[in-house]
Formats: sequence, C-alpha cells, structure tokens
Amino acid sequence: MAQTEHLPIYKSTYDLCLYLEQIVHSFSRYHKYTLGADLRDGARRALRLVVRANARRDKVPVLLQLREGLEELVEIYGWFTEGFDTVDLKEAKALLENLTEYEP
Repeated sequence: MAQTEHLPIYKSTYDLCLYLEQIVHSFSRYHKYTLGADLRDGARRALRLVVRANARRDKVPVLLQLREGLEELVEIYGWFTEGFDTVDLKEAKALLENLTEYEP
C-alpha cells in the first residue's frame, strides 16, 4: 500500500478534517447535527479519496470525485449567511481554497 502521509494534499485535507472537528464542536446543537455533520462527513470523504487515489494506478477518476466533494464543501461553506469576518470562517475558507487549487 502506498504511503500518503507525506503528500501535501493529504496534509491539507487532514488539517481541514481536524479544523472542521474543532469548529463544529462549538456549533449549536441543531447546526452541529445538521450542517456540522455534512461538513465533517465531507471532509472525511475527501481524506478517504486522497488515500484511494494515491493507491490506484489510474488516479484521475478518483481525483475527479475528490474535486466534486471539495466543491460540495465549498457550497456548504456558502450556506453561512453571517460571520464571514470571524476567524473560524476565514480559516475554513483559506483551507478550502488551498485544497481546490490542486488539479488532477
């Protein structure tokens, strides 16, 4: 099995997972189990896809799935209607922008 921990995209995706876990923890109960669950699940799915792509010979199909998943996370980020000037949302936006720069 190929090693993934050294890949910049793995590190960035892992950082996103950790960061989202931290900020979702502070969400209200309603948002924690709706919007927060979507964010956490999407980030974990992205991390699994990075690992899967690294293990495959033909990486493009998996990387395209990863791209779609990251676009979904960006869409969920867009659902926020306030708080764009807070540190949490600024950092989340920066992490997502960093990840969406990768091209398959």
